[in-house]
Order: sequence, then structure tokens, then C-alpha cells
Amino acid sequence: MSEISHNLLSRIFWFMSFATLFARIFVFHRPAGISLSFNGGKDCTVLLHLFVAVLYKIHGTEQQQHTPPDTPQHEQQRPPHPQRYPIASIYVTDKNPFGQVERFVDDEIERYNLNLVRIPGPMKKALEEYNRLNGNVNAIMVGTRRDDPHGGNERSVVLVSH
Repeated sequence: MSEISHNLLSRIFWFMSFATLFARIFVFHRPAGISLSFNGGKDCTVLLHLFVAVLYKIHGTEQQQHTPPDTPQHEQQRPPHPQRYPIASIYVTDKNPFGQVERFVDDEIERYNLNLVRIPGPMKKALEEYNRLNGNVNAIMVGTRRDDPHGGNERSVVLVSH
């Protein structure tokens, strides 16, 4: 058996930490109260995929808890796929967007049933406007790498107010 590389272990640890963070956020906020910042970039796309994976895992677990243990396999209901639940999201738009990125965003809207609101930047003003328009949103998740400008200064969870 070969050794697991340090890089792979770091990625596994990162993913487990991220999934745990999402699960904790879902404990404090219902999925309908969580919004994603999505602009089609790599960071946001990873965030979206992980969000949906954890959401599906949680809904699958909830559904399985309601199925009696003696129910035959063929009669058990499968959990609803999270695509059926609209995912609140904001796209902080740029003055000169790339057509290819816009098409990708539109594809992801369809694929993941994003309830996407486009608001022109800058980021802080757009998030404030989105927060004002969506009083039911309690948390906005933003995908940022640690090596991005200002990314290394942010904590995993930053509290915001309405």
C-alpha cells in the first residue's frame, strides 16, 4: 500500500472541515435562509457543488428517518434531489461580463434551480442591497480563496446584520 501524500491529506482535511462547516450552518439556518454568492467563477462553482452535496446528504438523511425500517427496498421513497429546492443566490455583476461566463451561469441556474438575483457591484453595496431585498436570507455564503485579495483576512463565518 502506498503512502498518502501530504497534499492529498490536506485536501481531504479541507473538504471534511468544509462539509462540517456547512452542516453547522444548516443547523442554525434552514436552507431556505441561506444564499450563495455565485458569479460563475471557480471558487463560487466549488462552493455551489459542495453546498448541493451537503444539502442532498441532509435531505437524504431526513427522508430516511421517516421511512419505517421494515419497509421493503422497492417501496422506500428516494429523497428529493436538492435541484427541486430553489437555491437563493446573488450574482454581483461586472460592467463588462464575459459571454462565456454568462452562459455558464445560465446553465448552472437551470442545473441547480438557482433563484439568482443579479445586482451590479461593488460587492459590499450589492450584498447590502440583496440583504435589503431578501429579508428571509440569514446567511450569504461567498467562495473566496485564502490567497485572493482580502481572502486571507476573512474567517470561515462572518456575521452580518439585516
